[in-house]
Amino acid sequence: MHLTPTTHAQPIPYTIGVILDQLGGRGITGALVYCGASTPGYKCPPGDDECRSGYRSKVTPNGSVDYDVGLSFRVNGKRGENWTIIVAYEPDDTYSVYLWRRVRYTTAQLLRDPENTRIGEVIAEHHDVYCDELKRIVEQTYDNAIKTFNQGFIPG
Repeated sequence: MHLTPTTHAQPIPYTIGVILDQLGGRGITGALVYCGASTPGYKCPPGDDECRSGYRSKVTPNGSVDYDVGLSFRVNGKRGENWTIIVAYEPDDTYSVYLWRRVRYTTAQLLRDPENTRIGEVIAEHHDVYCDELKRIVEQTYDNAIKTFNQGFIPG
């Protein structure tokens, strides 16, 4: 699995490598494989190998997740919804985990509300997650969403 930087060129910063390790690495027992991760990417201030976050992550009014440092990856979710898990590294050395999905509008919905600028929505979130809980929380978040939004079916 190739990790794509979302803000600058390779190599992967130390902090992002630590997040990957805490998720169980890229091997068969890791959370990324468990969730069917694809198109992983990271966000980190340029020139900062330790990637210290300058602010707490949050959900914005348009439904996206704003974070300073973290890892994101698409997961196998409900068809057509483009599920993404975001692991945001917070300034207090904890993590926030978000499960986000892209919002798709029908033409009728757009005609009814042309001012709507929402691009997505967070369907699950956990805050103040410690490093030893990260893998379990990511896997549990994914499992719960599959049960709730996709009747327990994991698409291939």
